[in-house]
Formats: sequence, structure tokens, C-alpha cells
Amino acid sequence: MKINKEPLEKWRAYTERNEKESLSDSLIKRTTAYINRCYSQPDLILSKLADEIHVTAPYLSNLFKEEMGETFTEYLLSLRMEKAKMFLSTTQLKTYEIVSETGYSNSYYFSSLFKKHTGMTPTGYRKKTA
Repeated sequence: MKINKEPLEKWRAYTERNEKESLSDSLIKRTTAYINRCYSQPDLILSKLADEIHVTAPYLSNLFKEEMGETFTEYLLSLRMEKAKMFLSTTQLKTYEIVSETGYSNSYYFSSLFKKHTGMTPTGYRKKTA
């Protein structure tokens, strides 16, 4: 009697694929949760994050780009700029305080990034949204 192994092989391939997808999904969820929680830390870098979730930095970098469609740096920059816009439009914090709250240590660098990201200075953005 001959046993058909094809269904078994298909099942094995299916479960391996699901386990891999589940693992990458879990890693990305942990990664984005960590970034969202720690975005205000000036020393938040990919290698530190990779150490935190126990994977290598190159692996995390590739996985993040593949799953999120943008790099870690792009994601972090966008998150920080969105937080800065929120602070500018909903609080009276000074720009240097927002700089610190969003993980930057240099006001000039922050202002340059903000203008590049939004097309206006932090002060101009605040006036527009006030």
C-alpha cells in the first residue's frame, strides 16, 4: 500500500510559513511598541532596539523595512515629527522643550528636520495651527 505524502508535505510547508509569519509579526509588534514607548530617548538607535528584542540589527533592519515599508530611521523620524506637531498645536511648550520631548538634543537640527518634514518652521507651524 502506497501512502500519499503530498498532503502531509503541504501541511508542513503551511505550518512553517505560518510560524515564520507569526514570528515576524510578533517581532514587528514588539519593535513598534518599543519605539512608540521610547521615541523620546535621544539614544534610541537600531542596534539598541535589536538588543532589546534579542535579534541582530541587520535582521531587524531588513524585517522592519519588509514589513513596514519604511526603514527604522524613517519610522522614528515620522513618529517624532508627528509628536512634535501634536505638542506644537496642543501645548504651550517652548520649542526647546519639544526638542527634548521628541528625543533630540539640538534645537537647530530639530528645526531643520521639522522644516524638511513639514515645509515650515516649528514656530510657523504653531502659528498656523493656533
